Amino acid sequence: MSTINGIAAGAYAQQQASQESQARFQDARVANTSVEKSESLKQVSSVLVEISRAARVLAQQKLADARQGDAQQDAALQDAVVERKPERSPV
Repeated sequence: MSTINGIAAGAYAQQQASQESQARFQDARVANTSVEKSESLKQVSSVLVEISRAARVLAQQKLADARQGDAQQDAALQDAVVERKPERSPV
């Protein structure tokens, strides 16, 4: 009976060691996956920052173009007003 108990105890210890090894392996895989996801998120974040900067520059250019267009239109309107002023006839 002692031999059977010894074999059972050895098998149980071996099973426990195997389960612990699998748990460590799984933990390492989860940690690696977390690191990979973190790196991926950093890359996505960097891309979004670049897109945001480009959008800001484009918006500033559009605003500058619009202001320049408004200034040109105002100047043209001023010229038109000056040209259309009726001359006063001498009385």
